[in-house]
Amino acid sequence: MSVKTADRASAYSDDRGLRASARREGSAISVRMMAIPAVFLSAIGLVYANSASFPAMVRMGEAMELSVIKHLAAFAVGLALMFGLSRVTYDRLRGLAWPILVVCLIALASVWIPGFGRRVNGSCRWIGFGPLTIQPSEFAKVGMVLYVAALVTQPRYNVADLWNGLLVPLVAIGGVCLLIEREPDLGTAIVVFLTCLSVLYVAGARSRHIWAVLGIAVVAAAIFTMSAEHRRQRVTAWLSPDSQREGAGYQIKEALIAVGENGLAGRGFGRGEARYYVPAAGTDYIMATVAEELGVVGVLVVVAGIGTLVFQAYRVASASRDRFAMLVAAGIGAMFMWQALLNIAVVTNSVPSTGVPMPFISAGGSSLMACFAAIGILSRPSVRERAALR
Repeated sequence: MSVKTADRASAYSDDRGLRASARREGSAISVRMMAIPAVFLSAIGLVYANSASFPAMVRMGEAMELSVIKHLAAFAVGLALMFGLSRVTYDRLRGLAWPILVVCLIALASVWIPGFGRRVNGSCRWIGFGPLTIQPSEFAKVGMVLYVAALVTQPRYNVADLWNGLLVPLVAIGGVCLLIEREPDLGTAIVVFLTCLSVLYVAGARSRHIWAVLGIAVVAAAIFTMSAEHRRQRVTAWLSPDSQREGAGYQIKEALIAVGENGLAGRGFGRGEARYYVPAAGTDYIMATVAEELGVVGVLVVVAGIGTLVFQAYRVASASRDRFAMLVAAGIGAMFMWQALLNIAVVTNSVPSTGVPMPFISAGGSSLMACFAAIGILSRPSVRERAALR
């Protein structure tokens, strides 16, 4: 072997070692930057979701300890999903996008199967056996991000073409949203739609097409809303809560009282009264309890935590050299953003009441696990990109 060849081999070996070291360091940095705010928000959720739900559980004769155990179990499974998915390359995720779509469709349709689907308060949103239940629509949010990103990044796929490019994902998105809306769960359907539309916009869809689709979706949402009595009542209560103070406007008024009387630091932990009056104090309206007990400071802390995750998603998308990874990061960031915005808008009566949980905060094992799964997927592209950029 010549001296030049030996030097080249040595340099190649050193370069591989540096890349491996950078990859390990990048992995640690990326997972930590994603995991810290997620775990922090989950800790707040563990405390407040169970505290706010305590009066309702007492009325229904449920044990507080069981609720805490379920929450901790979902947290543990979520962490496992996060670290497991952080090791899956996005090349493999791209290949799994189509099977994931099929699984999502089957799971969403399964909520209507007798004995397998679970009906709670008139809604068919869960599947499971015995005490174990899963809400498929929560995982469909993440699954649809992967599907849309994989579809539009196919070779020679032109998402700017309305009929041959944009229409295909819109049909799939519309089908999934319709299944979710029929559960009924219009709020989650809206989150899925806005998230996927954000991915299509980032992928290069024309602005005029996006606005046209959004306009059609608004009309469709209005039709779905006016076709159901309970939704019409929510719109009436949104427009005039006082007119239905003892009906559909009751929860809105109590939530607004909790939010409006919190002050800078709130009443203090455990001193809030919203949990005794707001029916969904631990789920959709949990931010009312947080605002009442922790005040403006507590709300800003939660918003900052969600904002950190959205910002990290933006950083990953901006640094990604792979288009699929970029779109996945953008989609996950959009998912957290739209879900948090809609939840806060409901609590402040900026929009009619819809069942959308606050990410990592609201009670619900499926929502928590799906959020952690999204963080795991989000951290994977950043590992490769940060290692490559060092």
